[in-house]
Amino acid sequence: MVYVYYGILFVCLYILIFFFPWYIILYTDGKLKCYLVMFGFIRVPISLSRIFSNFVSRKTDEDERKVHFMEIVENYKKYLSLRPIYQDLFRKATIQHLYWYTALPMDNPVLGLSFLPIVTTIQQYLLGSIYNQFKNVKDVDVDTKYNYMDDQIFIYFDCIIRLNLAKIISVSIKYIHKVPVLLKRSTMRGD
Repeated sequence: MVYVYYGILFVCLYILIFFFPWYIILYTDGKLKCYLVMFGFIRVPISLSRIFSNFVSRKTDEDERKVHFMEIVENYKKYLSLRPIYQDLFRKATIQHLYWYTALPMDNPVLGLSFLPIVTTIQQYLLGSIYNQFKNVKDVDVDTKYNYMDDQIFIYFDCIIRLNLAKIISVSIKYIHKVPVLLKRSTMRGD
């Protein structure tokens, strides 16, 4: 009877791992927000501002954050050592859709007309790097318009990245030898 329960548990885990993908949802709602949706029903918020602030600063004894140039260099070296892992994950991921609309103010037409090509160039550069990183990109819509209503820059961004847990596990197994090096580096710094 116990083996039947183990068999049912194994089948359930197999279905969860191989047939229910994980989604990373990025969107703007006043500020950039990010969520990880696991198996279609577990939603975990990801604080992007905390990730970026940890990348450029560290906590001191007085519980305040100070930016250190050497900390930025060390974290960049850490990122470069992990870059093959991220590239493998991105190659196996799929972008379900990417919508990015920007509206530039036209209070000053000369400034608006000179700012539009700069924003469009930045969008196209980022879009090209996304196409280089991700193997499958399904639905992309990028547009830049003028905002005649008020003097605010309006940005609407919505992106869903689909990952399968089996692919995350395969990349983790492939790069398991990198983990001790990273742990050694973080303990040498005193984290």
